[in-house]
Amino acid sequence: MIDLNKKKESISSISNSTLFNAKEEAIEASKEHRYLQHQMFMFCVHFIDLMAKNHKEKRYDGRNEFACEMAKDMVESYENSKSELNYKFTEYNK
Repeated sequence: MIDLNKKKESISSISNSTLFNAKEEAIEASKEHRYLQHQMFMFCVHFIDLMAKNHKEKRYDGRNEFACEMAKDMVESYENSKSELNYKFTEYNK
């Protein structure tokens, strides 16, 4: 069974590292197996959905305002597009 607290701590410790470089990490992640790329992408999509919801509910401050506002813009832009993928952002639309 997966220990979700350990997963959360792992992601937090990676992000909090002074050596963390989001662009470099993204480049390396893009070289992973295609299935893992999909799984990482879906994590990002769900995280964007939740950050957009945080913006909608005004649950942000100066430390994450940019992320929440950008996520809201991304969700709204996708929803206003003519994409044939038909993905539904469930959290933002609650």
